[in-house]
Amino acid sequence: MRDERKWKLGISQFNGIRDNLPAYIPENLVNEYHSALELLASASEEDLSSFRIPGADVKPRVVSFQMATSRHPGRTPYSKDNYCDKNVFKRKLDSLANYLPSIEDTSRTQAQPDDSKDYYSVSNGTLEGLAHRYNIGGYGFNDGSIDRQIIIDALMKRDRAIHVEKPAPRQTINVGNMTCSVIQHGPAHSHATVHFLSAQVRPILNKIRASMDQLPLNDATKGELISEIETVESQLKSPRPKSAIVTECLRSARTILEGAAGSFLSTRLAVEISRILGN
Repeated sequence: MRDERKWKLGISQFNGIRDNLPAYIPENLVNEYHSALELLASASEEDLSSFRIPGADVKPRVVSFQMATSRHPGRTPYSKDNYCDKNVFKRKLDSLANYLPSIEDTSRTQAQPDDSKDYYSVSNGTLEGLAHRYNIGGYGFNDGSIDRQIIIDALMKRDRAIHVEKPAPRQTINVGNMTCSVIQHGPAHSHATVHFLSAQVRPILNKIRASMDQLPLNDATKGELISEIETVESQLKSPRPKSAIVTECLRSARTILEGAAGSFLSTRLAVEISRILGN
């Protein structure tokens, strides 16, 4: 069983270090990081020694460089105190941040057999680690802050996809003639179709059209996206719109938007489509 007090203290110290890195990494900061690492290891009973900074990487740094002249040889003065190269330090921090969610998952599974996950209560660092682990993009802003909701929506969608209900037993229904009708045959709460309201769908279509020039898509892919939008619009104008067609076109549009890797705008539009679809 994980020691929650130690774990939260270690996470707090780790996030404080990661979010406030100085230009140079002094030895005392390396020691603080190792203390946080020991707290996390003790709390989780995990071997985290591979995330430590090797002693050989903590040493005096070059503070200046003097070129050799005809009278004086060149020299390279070093600092009196020890420092760690910032790139080495940051790689260790990022590696640990990416590994911590797996410890969270293990602990949560042990504590909550129903697989429920409260993503809203976790830290930004943990959310970023999960986003990196599951290739979730489009959540970052230029100032370094993140949109937590984008990550949470994507994680919840992934959870629903993993923990799907068992499929209903296969059954055969013989039908003579049927046109534009729906058959629903299955257990309680099964879904036969989804009914869309024009007021729900039109705003996202308008947003996609208005954002078309800002989306990182080639001409062919943009053409596909426009085609899907036009098909939905034609269905909405119909006196008897077919929800199945609307559903498939929206799903196709979402897939295209999700394929625009690294675009915050396309990810936001894809999330809005998911909310309309309910999945």
